[in-house]
Amino acid sequence: MAAKEKLLFPLLFRLGRRLPFGWLKRGSALPVIPLYHAISGRPSPYVKHVGVWRSTQRFAEDLDFLLKHYEPVGLEDLKTGKQTRKPPLHLTFDDGLKECYTTVFPILKEKGIPATFFVNAAFVDNEDLFFRFQSSLLIEQIESEPEALKAILSWKEKQKAREDWKPFLLSVQYSGRDVLRTIAREVGVDFAAHLKRQPCYMSRAELLRLEKEGFTIGAHSIDHPRYDALPLAEQLRQTRESLAFVGHHFNPPVRAFAFPFTDFGVGRKFFEALEKEGACGLSFGCAGLKRDAAPGHLQRIPFDENPLSARVNLSKEYLYFLLKAPLGRNVLERK
Repeated sequence: MAAKEKLLFPLLFRLGRRLPFGWLKRGSALPVIPLYHAISGRPSPYVKHVGVWRSTQRFAEDLDFLLKHYEPVGLEDLKTGKQTRKPPLHLTFDDGLKECYTTVFPILKEKGIPATFFVNAAFVDNEDLFFRFQSSLLIEQIESEPEALKAILSWKEKQKAREDWKPFLLSVQYSGRDVLRTIAREVGVDFAAHLKRQPCYMSRAELLRLEKEGFTIGAHSIDHPRYDALPLAEQLRQTRESLAFVGHHFNPPVRAFAFPFTDFGVGRKFFEALEKEGACGLSFGCAGLKRDAAPGHLQRIPFDENPLSARVNLSKEYLYFLLKAPLGRNVLERK
């Protein structure tokens, strides 16, 4: 863990609680773009063990606070930099999870708040399952079924693996994701059957309903790799094909793309290629309150990495922004 995450951020969280929010907010005129994944009463087995969940109650509290201090804008207004009375706010949701339709959609519709939902081409209609969600589902099944636990321990012994099974499942990366299907067979977990019984993702019909109600659908890669582990050609293929998928099935007013995991390590050549092709109107990272050297690329603030309130999370972001300002460190450069 980086020193700033272990030492500095906890300090900023504590300090932010004590300072007037109105004063902190004056430190930056950047739009506030929260990032969420799943919102529900309790986490589904797909997200429970990988930390991309926010309770419905906390989400409602977030919205009350955000609406008090910010002005919601649509994706087109965010792109054009529409002038607003209060700092602009645009909500975003990654992965196209089912909870976005069952829980988030009714809340946002009632309050009249625009938002963008970013989807992975391979997962819409529950055609497949993100490898991190496979890990979470496996953990849930193994912890609840004695026979599954015996099976994973037996597999671990055969592999002569030293690491405990749970940390191992959580450590699997995109390039080694095939091992999760092997383990699933060993412990008797059928991902496709689970997706039929308990869908993880929204269907195209549900996404079309969201679009009809005024929400925006954006692209989020084909199958959610970490971009800094991919060569440039694969980064571009994942992006182009996911944007093409969204363009074929939906009619977004802005062709938008949100990086899966993070945009760290994505170089200038990637953004230059997209700009030259005109393939993407607006793209998003998740580095917090920060400007970006890449044109048309905005940074979002993850709101479901911890259970803390919107006020506390935003106070930390403003403090960190103010702390870096004298050092000229509030722009994410691209090599």
